[in-house]
Amino acid sequence: MRSFGFSHAPQYLTFGTGAFAKLPDAMRACEGTRALLVASPSQRGAGDRAQALLGPALAGRFDGVAPHVPGAAVDALAAQASEVGADVLVALGGGAAIDLCKAAAAQTPRRVLAIPTTYGGSELTLHAGRTDEHNKSAVASGAPRAVIYDPQLTYDLPTRAGAGSAMNALAHCVEALYAPKAQPLALLAAEAGLRTIPAPLRAVATAPHDANAREELLFGAYLAAVALAGSGMALHHRICHVLGGRYGIAHGDANAVILPHAARFNAPAARDAMAIIARALGVTDAPAGLAALARDSGAATSLSELGLERTEFPAIADAALSQPLTNPRPVDREAVTALLEAAWSPAPNLS
Repeated sequence: MRSFGFSHAPQYLTFGTGAFAKLPDAMRACEGTRALLVASPSQRGAGDRAQALLGPALAGRFDGVAPHVPGAAVDALAAQASEVGADVLVALGGGAAIDLCKAAAAQTPRRVLAIPTTYGGSELTLHAGRTDEHNKSAVASGAPRAVIYDPQLTYDLPTRAGAGSAMNALAHCVEALYAPKAQPLALLAAEAGLRTIPAPLRAVATAPHDANAREELLFGAYLAAVALAGSGMALHHRICHVLGGRYGIAHGDANAVILPHAARFNAPAARDAMAIIARALGVTDAPAGLAALARDSGAATSLSELGLERTEFPAIADAALSQPLTNPRPVDREAVTALLEAAWSPAPNLS
């Protein structure tokens, strides 16, 4: 029996090379008059251009974007928005910038305009990540009112960071396929994203400014965001959030390393999903195909290269299981520890 339901808020969305120039249109779609610009440190040049595009609507800039969205940064952004009378928070950057704006807007009702420069998908979801006392969790936030996708903003992503972010997008597609009560459109978007992402991801590893590849990769990430917004997360992302919140490991790196092993663990309980993934990747074994894609794209491939000590595995397992978890296969402490052990080696053990 099918069972699903969802709420979709009105949203202005524009996609394409040069779409950044439509920032004034997106601002009007947000029905705002004063914007506080929140740009990731790597986006200083794009931030200057955004400032010029906003013109007299600019109320100020916030420079406190940090990985994994520290709670203190959320509070600081909310306070500055109140001080300058901003009714729109313009998030320019990756998931950290977008989640920061979403979390701050949830504290003091404001609209968010998202301009993603990576492939994480936060621009379409109803929750934001936030880290307090090394615990990364999701808080209800609502989705941004407007989103601008411009492939040109992804050209300067470092190879490993971009590959890890794309593996994060793939993880959203993978987990959507076995999420309970996933929206039908999310399932279609997940399969389409899995078909779309691999080829351009491999291409940009050797040709970072390949315009066609960058556009296709960002389009695949958009599909993955649709999948994420209409489904949910399981064991894979729970572990990645622990690795980020407790140990400061970049979310993309964590995704690239953990995804093949989480897929291998869940495979016996998600055979239909694994068949779809394998078909989309053009392989016979879905987890091995995901591992090969991470390797070919220049992403991280082991926990050891991320500097994580194996002595931390029991603590990671406990943290991952500290809250109820929806996953197609039952999970216990031993299973999570075994998964981490397999992921620690530079030569992925996917047996």
